[in-house]
Parts: sequence; C-alpha cells; structure tokens
Amino acid sequence: MFSGDPKEYLTFWSIFSKIHDSEDLTTIDKFQYLYQSMEPHSKAARLISSLPITFENYPNAVEQLKLRFGREDLLVQIYVRDLLSLVLKNATTAKNTPDLATLYYMLETKLRALESLGRTKEKFGDFLEPLVESCLPENVLRAVGKEKNFRKY
Repeated sequence: MFSGDPKEYLTFWSIFSKIHDSEDLTTIDKFQYLYQSMEPHSKAARLISSLPITFENYPNAVEQLKLRFGREDLLVQIYVRDLLSLVLKNATTAKNTPDLATLYYMLETKLRALESLGRTKEKFGDFLEPLVESCLPENVLRAVGKEKNFRKY
C-alpha cells in the first residue's frame, strides 16, 4: 500500500513495477491494481481516484505518481534533510541521542535510499562522510579516532 509519503515511493515502485512491466496483464488490470495499492484516503489515493480507470488514463496515472512522489531531486532533498536533522539533533541534544543500533539503522536507511538514487559514496563521499560523522555521538567518534576531524565540521 502506498500512502503518498515520498519516503515510501522507492519501495512501493520497486514492488509495483512487477505489475507495471507485466505483459500478462491488460492496462485496465494494471490500473485496477494501482488503484487498489493506494492507502485509502491518502494523498496518493486521491490522486489516482481523480482519474477514471480507462486504458488511456493508466500511463497518465503512473506519470502523475512519479511526478508527485517519485521525483529524484525531491527524494534526494528529503533524505539529505533527514541526515541534517540527525546532525542537528546530535548537536543540540547529544545526551538524548538514540542508542547506537537505532542510529545505525536510521543512517543506513537514508544512505541506502540515496545510493539507490545514484548518490553513492564513490561520487558523493566527500559530502556524505562528514555529514554521517556529524550524526555520531562524540564518544563514538573518539573511539574510532575521528574526533579531530569531527571538530572541523
């Protein structure tokens, strides 16, 4: 089910694309599956339900979903802002940071999403590495010998 939260779009589309790319289903069937994949009363459901289920409207529905929720530039901004939010949280409430396992999961989720959008460590490491390090508590940076570098950022 897709609610219209852009953070869910990559997962939703990677699953739904199997239906979208199927040669065994008619366009109307695909549109019906798309319609049923929307979380009721969500932004995404309102968007899809605004289009009558017709052969001609299915490509338009898919395009509208991509434009509204799946734009790469928008998704990159969302994930980078999430990383910045972790940096600010670490800077202002260092004592109340999540446990290390939770923080790792949060960072990994955002970094994998950025990687799937082509923002890999190889291309953007000089930007992402200090950002990720800035999310980490000072005691962790000290333990891995990055404290000196951390203070530069």
